[in-house]
Amino acid sequence: MKAGAIVKHVAGKLSQTAWERMGGMLWNFKGDFQNMEDKMVTLQVVLSYADKRSRGRGTDDDALAQHWLKKYKSVAYDIEDAMDELEGNATIWKRSPSKMRSIRLQLDSIAEDANKFNFLSSSASSTEQTNNERGRETYIGARDDIQMVGREREKKHILKLLQNHGDKEKSIIPIVGLGGLGKTTMAKFVYTLKESDEFRFDLKAWVYVSMDFKLEKVISDTISELDGRLPVKDATLHYLKSQLDKILYDKVYLIVLDDLWEESVHTLEELVTMLQSGKKGSKIVVTTRSEKVASTLSVVGSSHFHTVEPIKLEGLSDDECWSIMKPKNLGDDQITDFVDIGKEIAKQCNGVPLVAKALGYVMRKNCTREAWLEIKDSNIMDIKDDDKGILKGLLRSYHHMPPQLKLCFMYCSIFPKSRDIDHDSLIQQWIALGFIQGPDGQLQKIGIEYINEFLGMSFLNILTYLTVSSTRSFKPTHSLRMHDMVHDLARHVASNELSYTDGTENINTQWVKLNCNYLLLNQNKTLSTYIALPTNVRAISFRECDKLQLPQQAFSHTLYLRILDMSGCHVSKLPVSVYKLKLLRYLDASTLPISNLPKSLNLLLNLQTLILSNTSLNTLPTNIGNLQKLQYFNLLGCVSLCELPISFGNLSSLLFLNLASCHELHTLPEFFGRLNKLQFLNLSNCYKLHSLPESCSQLHDLAHLDLSDCHNLEEITDWIGNLSKLEYLNMSSCSKVQILPDPLCELKMLKRLDLSFCIKLEHLPSSIGDLRIETLDIEGCFFLRNLQRAFLVS
Repeated sequence: MKAGAIVKHVAGKLSQTAWERMGGMLWNFKGDFQNMEDKMVTLQVVLSYADKRSRGRGTDDDALAQHWLKKYKSVAYDIEDAMDELEGNATIWKRSPSKMRSIRLQLDSIAEDANKFNFLSSSASSTEQTNNERGRETYIGARDDIQMVGREREKKHILKLLQNHGDKEKSIIPIVGLGGLGKTTMAKFVYTLKESDEFRFDLKAWVYVSMDFKLEKVISDTISELDGRLPVKDATLHYLKSQLDKILYDKVYLIVLDDLWEESVHTLEELVTMLQSGKKGSKIVVTTRSEKVASTLSVVGSSHFHTVEPIKLEGLSDDECWSIMKPKNLGDDQITDFVDIGKEIAKQCNGVPLVAKALGYVMRKNCTREAWLEIKDSNIMDIKDDDKGILKGLLRSYHHMPPQLKLCFMYCSIFPKSRDIDHDSLIQQWIALGFIQGPDGQLQKIGIEYINEFLGMSFLNILTYLTVSSTRSFKPTHSLRMHDMVHDLARHVASNELSYTDGTENINTQWVKLNCNYLLLNQNKTLSTYIALPTNVRAISFRECDKLQLPQQAFSHTLYLRILDMSGCHVSKLPVSVYKLKLLRYLDASTLPISNLPKSLNLLLNLQTLILSNTSLNTLPTNIGNLQKLQYFNLLGCVSLCELPISFGNLSSLLFLNLASCHELHTLPEFFGRLNKLQFLNLSNCYKLHSLPESCSQLHDLAHLDLSDCHNLEEITDWIGNLSKLEYLNMSSCSKVQILPDPLCELKMLKRLDLSFCIKLEHLPSSIGDLRIETLDIEGCFFLRNLQRAFLVS
C-alpha cells in the first residue's frame, strides 16, 4: 500500500504540530492546509479500500482504482513539496500564492472522484489500518546465533566434508539452491563452527561475490579478509596472486565465496587458480543459485581441488515452515483455529525459509484471528514471480507493514543490488525524506527501531555479528545488506518512483519522461549526454561514476532534492548548482578529492546531514556555523584538516560528530562546549590532540565518547564528571595518560569503559567499583597498582 503510506505521511505533515513547527509562517495559507488535512484524513478508509482493489485480478474497476491512487499519490507529493518549500524559503510563497490554491483544487477533484467511482463499500475493512497502528516492539538479537530449521541431512553431510585430518586434498564444496532457501545461512553455520581438532583452520575469509563479478575485486577482498588490510585498488592480478600466495603458504584455510553467479569456464578457472595455494585440508565453500556454476567448478578445479558433489537445498516441509512462523506462546493444543489458519499460511511459503521468516514476523506482530485471515486470503496478483512464489510471499509481509516502514523499505530500492548499506547513513536518509517523525533528538532511536523491524523479518541483514542496541542513539556504524529477492521486491514496490541505470543502457529519454522521485546513477558516462535530471527528484545517488564529469549547472532544475549522495563521483569540487538546493537535507561528498568548500555552503540552510569523510579537506568554511539545522557531521579520515573554525561552536543542533583520524588536529577550540546537544563524539586516532577543553563539561547529553589512539592526550580532568549521560568511554591506547580523575566515578550511566593499553596508567579512582560498568577492558595496563582495592566490595 505504497500510495496509502505516502498519503498518511503527508497528512501528518499538515497537522497542527507541523504548522507550529514552521512558526505559523504565512498564516493566509493555514486555512488551505487545514482543509487539505481534513480531506486526507476523511479519505483514509477510501484509500485503504482502493488499494485493496488495485491489487485485484485486473478488472476495469481494479484499473480505475490504480489510476485514482496514482493521481492521489502525485498530489500528496506536491503538497509535501509545497510544505517543505514554504518552510525552507517563505519568500517563494509570497511571490507565488496561486500554487497552494491549485493543489487544493486537485485534492478536491480527487475527493469527488472517490465518491463518483464508489470505492468505499460496506465490506471495506479497517483491520489492516488498525493493525498497522499498533506500537512496534524492538527486535534485538545476536546475529551470530545461526538458527536453521530442518536441514539435518545437509548439515551432517557438510560437516563430514569439512572434517580436517590433514591428509585430505583441498576441496571445493558448492551449496546450490534458489534464492531464499538458506544457502548463506548454511555457509554461516560452517563459518561459525567452534574450533576443534576436526574443524580447525589457520585462516578464514568470508567474501561476498554477487552478480557483478570482477576477479580482481574478489581476490582483493579475500586478501583483505585474511589479513585485515584495506582492499587494494587498481592492482594487477599478478601482484594480487603473489600477495595471496604469501598469505596462504603452509596454511589450512576456509574461504567462503557467497553468492557466486559467474558461469564462464575461463573466468572460473582463473579464480580457482588464484586460490590454489595452501595446505591439504583447505576448503572453499561456494553458495550459488546456478547448478552450472557448481558443475563448472568441479571441472576447472579438478587439477587443484578435490571434486565434491554439490549440496542441493530443496524447500522445507509445510510443518517446518510453520515451526519457523509459529509464535512461541502459541501451543499446538491451544487456539486450534489459530493453528489451522497458521498452517494454511505456512503452505503458501512454498518451503522457502525467507518467506516463512518474513510472514512469521508479521503474524507475531499482528496476532489476531482477523489479521491472520487477511494474510491467508491476501490476493497478490501484481508481481511477476519465480516458480517458488518467493516474491509473492514477501509481498504479503510488505502489505502488512505500518505505513512509515513501507516508505523506508521502498527507499532501500535506491541502493544497488548486493552492495553494503551503511546503518547510520540509511537512517539519516530516512530522516531527510521525513519518513521518521518525532522530536529531533529521538529520530535516530526511532530509525534504529525501524532497522530492527526489518532485521526481524529478514528484510535486512547485518554483515558483522553485532547486536543492535536500541538504547543508544549513535554507535560505531556497521553494514547492512538486503537479500537479492528482498531487493527485487523493493524495486517492484518502488516501481516508477525509482529510475536507475546499471551502466549497460542509455536511458536518456526515459529520464526526461519519468517523473521519478529517486534516481540511481551507476555508470561511468558523462552527465552532459543526458538532457536533464528529473525536476521533481527527491534523492540522487551516484555509484561507480569515477569518470563522470558533472556540469556546473547539473542540479539547476532539481529544486526539490532532499538527498544528494556524490560519494561515487570523482569531482575535485562540487558544482555551484548544489548550493542552490534550498530543500537539501543530506549531502554525502565522502572520498572526493576536494581540498576546500566555498562559503556558499551556508546557503544550504536546511542541511541536516553532511558527510565529508576521507576527503582532502584542509579547512572548513569560516561560516560553517550558519548551518543551524545540521545534526549529523562526519569528517572521519580528513587527515589534512588541522583546525575547526570559530563558528563551529554555533552548530547548536549537532547530535553526531565524527572527527576520527583527523591526524593534523592539534586542539579543540574552547567554544567546543557550546555543542551541548551532542550525543556522539569520535576523536579516535587524532594522535596530535594533546588536551580537551574544559568547556567539554557542557556536553551534558553526550552518551558516546571515543578517544582511542589519541597517543598525545596527557590527561582527562575533572570536567569528565559532568557528562552524566555518558554510557561509553573508549580511551584505548591513550599511552600518556597516567591517572584518571575521581569525578569519573560520578558517571552512573557508564556501561563500557575501555582502558586497554593505557601503558602509563598507574591508578584508578578509589571508588570506581561503585560504578555499574558492564564491560571494563584493562588489557595492557601493566602498571596499575590499586586494582584490587578499587574493586573491593565493602
